[in-house]
Amino acid sequence: MTDDKSTCGPPDPLPNLVELLPEAVYTVSKDRTVTAWNEEAERLTGYSRNEVVGRKCGDGILEHIDEAGRLMCGEQCPLLMAARFGAECKSDLYMRHKDGHRVPVRVKARPIRDRAGELAGMAEVFSDNRATLELIERAGRLERLALLDDLTQAGNRRFSEQAIRQSLDNLHRSGTPFALILLDIDHFKQVNDEYGHQAGDDGLRMVAGTLSANLRSFDFIGRWGGEEFVIVVHNAAIGVAQRVAARLLLLAARSNLDMAGVRLAVTLSAGVTQARPGDTQNSLYQRADQLLYEAKAAGRNRYCSDLGTGGPGTKGRHAA
Repeated sequence: MTDDKSTCGPPDPLPNLVELLPEAVYTVSKDRTVTAWNEEAERLTGYSRNEVVGRKCGDGILEHIDEAGRLMCGEQCPLLMAARFGAECKSDLYMRHKDGHRVPVRVKARPIRDRAGELAGMAEVFSDNRATLELIERAGRLERLALLDDLTQAGNRRFSEQAIRQSLDNLHRSGTPFALILLDIDHFKQVNDEYGHQAGDDGLRMVAGTLSANLRSFDFIGRWGGEEFVIVVHNAAIGVAQRVAARLLLLAARSNLDMAGVRLAVTLSAGVTQARPGDTQNSLYQRADQLLYEAKAAGRNRYCSDLGTGGPGTKGRHAA
């Protein structure tokens, strides 16, 4: 005998539909417990569905932050905003990858309603916000030329020198401006001493990943040596380079690695200088190196430039 009040029926098709979507998608219940996590979400974040489904999305998984470094897992959570306003919410944010680095993503959050029109949960669609195909093509060219650093996959010292020389040639020949940012990981020896050289290598990869993911596709990043990186900011004056440096320092400071239950985080210091007519590779590097030294002496986690000092460690005090 059939009970007319029975709630038995076919299983909820939503998780299966999520799997068919080409974009990274996950769904949550009203209390933001993750209920589905598709294959593209696994690829983009590094987290498998088994690591995520059943957890609250605010439990230190993606830890979305905005351009100013504000954590978006509270009242500004795109999922909560979608539920509150009953409409799609879009945001450009920075996601934390499982490996620790920050990746720019475009987020679209939507409410999910049941057949009665009541809120049943929320869904988030997110995509890599970089010029992915261009980066892949460029990486392929660099690999073929054997100009990548094995550990960090940034340009190696040889390619870094070549990029600076080419930029200087363009400056001297056609007046195309560029700036050089020289960055160094603060207290890196302490990381190696306390956690071991494997943790140091992981930290270098994390920093390189954050820097690479958050540059324009036509700017250059290389590992100069040790824990030091160089960035060539093409077609830009010093003010643009300062803003780039400030953003990278902030994102690097908000990146972290899970080390047996301990979050490993590092900060960077930077020297930022505008290339000048008559500069050589050596004079340009020496000027950036002196500014980097001044940033270290001023307390680290900041940059010093031709025009002034700024960065996370200076509470937003950026030069004009």
